[in-house]
Amino acid sequence: IQSIRRKYLPSFIDQIERLHLSNADTSPHQIEIFLSRLCPLYRFENLKTMTLECLHSFETLLKLLGDCQRLPHLTELNLHQCSI
Repeated sequence: IQSIRRKYLPSFIDQIERLHLSNADTSPHQIEIFLSRLCPLYRFENLKTMTLECLHSFETLLKLLGDCQRLPHLTELNLHQCSI
């Protein structure tokens, strides 16, 4: 993941408009790993839609909502199968 973040993500991060993160059984802790290791959410300058699936941490949701305030184009936040 570190090499992807360093080599490839910076070249197209400003083109990403949709992001889907899931903590489902097939991708446990994906949301937390993304937030802590991949890239700060505010770098996705053109993000318009974000979907969170199977989020069960109120603290993580609060962090994400705080980060969302720095995303000027974000118009849609979807929560699926979340229990907070």
